[in-house]
Amino acid sequence: MIVTCLAVILTTVALSIIGIKDMRSSVIQEIQHAAHTIGEQSKHHMRFGYQPQVMQKLEMLRLIPSVQRACLYNAQGHIYAIYPTPMGGTFDDFSDFLGSDEGFRRAAQCPLINGNVTTLTDNNIETHQFITIKDKKVGSIYIRADIKRVDKYITQQFITTLVILILVGGFAFALARNIQHTVSYPVLELARATSRVSMFHDYSHSVLAGLTTPQLVDHYSEEIASLIVAFNKMLHDLMQREQMVQQQRSALEDAKNAAEHANYAKSQIMASISHELLTPLNHIIGFSTFMKEQLMGDMPEQYRAYSEDMYRSAIELLEIINSILDYTRAHTGELTLTLTPFDVQRTLEQIIHLFSKQIEELHVDITIECAYNMPLLIADRIRFIQIIRCIISNAIKFSQPPPASAMVRIKVSHKAGSHHPEQFHIYISDAGIGMTPEEIECAFQSFRQIDGDLNRRFNGIGLGIPLAKELVDLHKGSMIIESTPNEGTRVHIILPQGGTDA
Repeated sequence: MIVTCLAVILTTVALSIIGIKDMRSSVIQEIQHAAHTIGEQSKHHMRFGYQPQVMQKLEMLRLIPSVQRACLYNAQGHIYAIYPTPMGGTFDDFSDFLGSDEGFRRAAQCPLINGNVTTLTDNNIETHQFITIKDKKVGSIYIRADIKRVDKYITQQFITTLVILILVGGFAFALARNIQHTVSYPVLELARATSRVSMFHDYSHSVLAGLTTPQLVDHYSEEIASLIVAFNKMLHDLMQREQMVQQQRSALEDAKNAAEHANYAKSQIMASISHELLTPLNHIIGFSTFMKEQLMGDMPEQYRAYSEDMYRSAIELLEIINSILDYTRAHTGELTLTLTPFDVQRTLEQIIHLFSKQIEELHVDITIECAYNMPLLIADRIRFIQIIRCIISNAIKFSQPPPASAMVRIKVSHKAGSHHPEQFHIYISDAGIGMTPEEIECAFQSFRQIDGDLNRRFNGIGLGIPLAKELVDLHKGSMIIESTPNEGTRVHIILPQGGTDA
């Protein structure tokens, strides 16, 4: 409604301004044309002194109601004729009239202007034109006209505009109220409800909740009523779904807390059991060492072989217990790192030496490739050895059986730059049995093994890869496994320098 009224006001004002300008221009042209016509028709009469005929020509100005007075001057600038005509319209005694007091007063109202000039004031238009015959001046004419007609036109335009505005404003107001009642109000209510839903997820307030469907149809259009009913139904459905989601979220949160509590309890139990096993295990290792070294005297060869097996089994069990303890401490955040600089290539060679017996038995060929002038890696050396041992142990264990010769490749690279943090990339690949994507996901889970049958071919408790992943994460690095069944496995270990990520 406001826009409509403003448009009408601006349009009317613009038309009024244009009309005023056109009216003024029309009056000016009309007066100038009248002065030119009378001058052309009077010039020969003035030349030969036919004053009555000149007076008759001035009488033509009666056709223009706005003309107030007019004067004709001869070539010497003396008044030759005056409009309105004096003395009741007679022309014979015009000279005597000019000599009277009235004549002097009337003549004073006809100013002598030197030149072709048209002036426009607030109330009057005055024009003065020369009358010539073959470029020879024979006289001049002066006309004064009232432009109150323009003021009258302006008043009429204003009244018309005011009436139009009142009519249009009343019609627009009535139309706006009707539209607001049938369209705008329910649409605004829908917009408010949508805003509540989007900002606060509030589905409890229906639109026009106090009205039934028949009442909505009676009050508003059928389309608006259908929209409101559909929107309220959608709010009801959303509220029910939100309640269901909240219940499911609460159940999932409870299940998550229970799982975390169970996992923590499991870790604590495993740590407690492992600690309790260490003391008797150390006794077994100690006594089996005395026996296999015959520090307590000679004994039969068969008993010595038994002591060797007992010692080796105790050491394997000790490694398993230490792995469980390390995994539990790393998983619960109780394991801390001791960062020191060390030579990566030399450390890798020492790790491979630990597997010399297995390498010889399984015919595994291990190669190490390191870039020239490799800087020292700042990390926890003990944990680094554990990470690499877990990966190489799996690479050797899952290699293809003899007589095929297996290949394990270790490649170390270093990257540093202004736009990248300093990193060490350890790449370990083998040509073993490989894994599927599902088996890779299973390998990252603790105490899980890919070959889970009772007659599984490979021993272990399923902590190698999970422990390595925990230790890599503790260094704020990353570990990625790529594998293809029957083709081998590729492990990428990226460790940031100093155990920090930039």
